[in-house]
Amino acid sequence: MLNNELLFNELNMARKIQKDLLPKVLPDNEKIQMAAYWQPCHFVGGDFYDYIQLDDRRFGLVIADACGKGLPAAMLSSQIQAMLKSELNNGNGIHTTLQNMNRQLVDAISKDKFATLFFGVFDSAVNEFECATAGHNYPILMTKEGNFQCLQTGGPALGLHSGSTFRTDKIRLNPGDFIFFYTDGVTETMNAQRQEYGERLLLNVLSNSRALGPQDILDAVLVDLDKFQHEQSSSDDRTMMVLKVTNQLKLT
Repeated sequence: MLNNELLFNELNMARKIQKDLLPKVLPDNEKIQMAAYWQPCHFVGGDFYDYIQLDDRRFGLVIADACGKGLPAAMLSSQIQAMLKSELNNGNGIHTTLQNMNRQLVDAISKDKFATLFFGVFDSAVNEFECATAGHNYPILMTKEGNFQCLQTGGPALGLHSGSTFRTDKIRLNPGDFIFFYTDGVTETMNAQRQEYGERLLLNVLSNSRALGPQDILDAVLVDLDKFQHEQSSSDDRTMMVLKVTNQLKLT
């Protein structure tokens, strides 16, 4: 009984530590609005997201998913988060950052471990987003008009091959456009018939809620997920993030 209580207290502390590593505040101003959701299926999990201010006009966004569940996945995700911030503190760009992180993980973790990650840098002065995926679920760019694009440029998951390379892409966001970032715990949500939620239902919700603010978009997705899975419990960590552009650029 004492051992169980000790384990419960330690797991609660681990959850608090992991939650404290998430950003406390996200942008919400006349230019940019953001919202995020993080929910591990156990006390702790392998998902995380982060917002990193780089200078007065640029900030980095990351969403990641370390393989596995529970404490082992949480420890790996914390390691990856620390690596990313170290690379950014050294002034490295996206391509170099992902290559360096990948080499470190190949050397540090066992062969059956890996992590998927999506990282981008948003320049609020020109509404430009430079980004790359490392084997992660493709974020969805939804325009004000309801057109969508999946952000697919990048490379493989981190920790698999030491020589992996990562390409980057740049996209321009117009007022009313938003990017929806997510981990596979969203689209792989199962219903009672063992069917996955999938991208089609997700895209439908995002299109129908595109005029809403970021938090309301997240809420709409959560409501639809709950409706889809009914009383089924989630079997994977679930993380989402929305970046929405609200300003009209002043051209000079």
